[in-house]
Amino acid sequence: MAKRIENECAYCAEEIEVERGMVGKDWKVYCSMVCAHAGEEMSRGEWQRLMRFVTSRRELVVLEQRL
Repeated sequence: MAKRIENECAYCAEEIEVERGMVGKDWKVYCSMVCAHAGEEMSRGEWQRLMRFVTSRRELVVLEQRL
């Protein structure tokens, strides 16, 4: 999701005060623990989909090189 403002939650996109923000395991800034858990889960899913794509593309390149 694109940022609308500088200090917004990475999950719900609500404005947060810098002192109240928390950094999640995915290094994104969240406004609450609920948003942090949901955002981290979303980031984990995005990472898994990306790695599946990269791995499948790599296998295609290896197969093409053998021919």
